[in-house]
Amino acid sequence: MPKITVNVLIADDKMDKFDEVIRACRRAGLQVEQEMPLTGTVTGLIESDVFDSLREIEGVSAVEVSRHIRTPPPIDQIQ
Repeated sequence: MPKITVNVLIADDKMDKFDEVIRACRRAGLQVEQEMPLTGTVTGLIESDVFDSLREIEGVSAVEVSRHIRTPPPIDQIQ
């Protein structure tokens, strides 16, 4: 299965257990790329067939597929 980049949001009431929630996400198959404890978010890669399992982890309030937005180069006529 292909891997997708996801953003995981930790529930406000579980911020004191941030590290525990991240460990549970890793056990579910998340390859963590970046942890941002101040905002309660984690980004990483996970196989698309187990994506939904992240939502079932206690302490996870949301999981969404990361979207990449590109802007044209500054010398482009659009700008």
